[in-house]
Amino acid sequence: MSSVDRVKEICRNRNIPISKLERDLGFANGYIGQLRKGVFPDDRLLKIAEYLEVSTDYLLGVSDIKNPPPQNEREVLLNALFDGDKSVTEDMMDEVKGFARYVREREKNRTKDE
Repeated sequence: MSSVDRVKEICRNRNIPISKLERDLGFANGYIGQLRKGVFPDDRLLKIAEYLEVSTDYLLGVSDIKNPPPQNEREVLLNALFDGDKSVTEDMMDEVKGFARYVREREKNRTKDE
C-alpha cells in the first residue's frame, strides 16, 4: 500500500474528506489524488503525519504501528548513544548529559567571542 493509499484509508476511516485535509494543510485542491507514484515529498509527509496523528513510518509503510509509544529520555539516550545497551548506569548517563552541557556552553562562548 502506498503512502497516498494509507492517507486516503485513514481519512476514510475517520470521515475526513481529502479536500479538507488538503485545505487545512495549504495544499492545492486535488493534490493528493494527483500523486501518481503514491509518495509524498518529505516536508508534506511530515505535515500529513502530524495532522493525522500517525507516524511517518506508518505512512511510508515501514511500520504497521500508527502511533508508537513515546520514548522516555533514558530510552532515547540509550538508543542514540549506547546502541540500546541497558547495562548503562545512571552515573554514565549523567556524565554524558554533563558533557553535552559543556559542549553547548563552549559553543555559546565561541559565538560570543567571534
